[in-house]
Amino acid sequence: MADPTPEVLAARAKWRWTGKERPTWAEEPGPGQESVWDYPRPPRMFDDDRLVVVRAGERVVARSTSTVRVLETAGAPAFYIPPADVDEELLVEVPGSSICEWKGPARYWALRQGPREAVGWDYPDPFTPFEPLAGLR
Repeated sequence: MADPTPEVLAARAKWRWTGKERPTWAEEPGPGQESVWDYPRPPRMFDDDRLVVVRAGERVVARSTSTVRVLETAGAPAFYIPPADVDEELLVEVPGSSICEWKGPARYWALRQGPREAVGWDYPDPFTPFEPLAGLR
């Protein structure tokens, strides 16, 4: 697995919100809701056995009860799905990349039929300790 560069480590150090307090402008969550400002930084991974179904119109792109849920301050919860539970025939890798200062470099996926706009991502070579995300979609 890759190690974060000095630039990535510097980016980590700049982030003020760590889940210990909410910004004054953050909305208070309602009953049964979560606030992304309460999520931890660095992010945390949790095995999740709830049914996750990803659809594109009527097509089921993924269906799993073996996901990894990632919670990260200021970000929506993300579910990472094992490739065996994804219909890979419906997806195609598209140009572009980004880097998460915690999880590492990401690549992007689009629906094979349709515009080549990214609909998902993965971390093929995540930073330590996010190795469990390697290969998940």
